[in-house]
Amino acid sequence: MRFETIPSYGRGIDERNFLTEKTLECFLSTQPYFLFIREEQRIYLKNFGFKLPGPNNSKEYIDYMIDVCNSGLDEWIEENQHTFEHNQDFLYTMLFDHTLPHIKFFEDNVRA
Repeated sequence: MRFETIPSYGRGIDERNFLTEKTLECFLSTQPYFLFIREEQRIYLKNFGFKLPGPNNSKEYIDYMIDVCNSGLDEWIEENQHTFEHNQDFLYTMLFDHTLPHIKFFEDNVRA
């Protein structure tokens, strides 16, 4: 389970979509995970192309995690294995997508 922190320094960072390596680290493997992050962050990741099981609302997500743990974690893992695999594939594709700003930034600055 991962909890995302929110920056306290507020230097123009949009806290609703602030993500750290803790969240993205989950996508590096296909190991099952629960992401306990803000609703805005869940929606942001979903809109970007990641798949996240469960509701977006934090309160509902807590109840969802409790239900999963009480009713059959192994079944949940099996049912969502495709989600973990998708997220891993998507992350690795995204890391090397030359159309995304982070890659273009590094390409432009390495050539300079």
